[in-house]
Amino acid sequence: MKTESNDVSTVNHPPHYNRFSHEVIELVEKMSFCNGNALKYLLRAPFKGAFSEDLKKAAWYLRRCETFPLTMQQEQLLKGFALEMAEHSPELSSVLRWLLEGIYPHSIADDLEELLRRQDGTEAEA
Repeated sequence: MKTESNDVSTVNHPPHYNRFSHEVIELVEKMSFCNGNALKYLLRAPFKGAFSEDLKKAAWYLRRCETFPLTMQQEQLLKGFALEMAEHSPELSSVLRWLLEGIYPHSIADDLEELLRRQDGTEAEA
């Protein structure tokens, strides 16, 4: 059986979840399933190599969230993630700040889908 000595683990501590001061699991492990998954996909999107797919998944989960309640500890962690995300993706940093401000998750899903349309060059005509 092979052990993981100094190898990067894709199971225990994947690099796309460890690009911040805190590991993503520290924020999402006590959230509801849909809220935690939405954040997981938002936070890993710039790093896993599947940006558009991760944003689509985040939007899918956000559409299933009626609210996005945060404990004080989760709020503090999310503020940190939002600040650190700004250097990688200002748009996603804004999305994280909107969650902190209590913007309705369905509205944020709409904004993510609009961002994807702009990136794909298929922006709908007004």
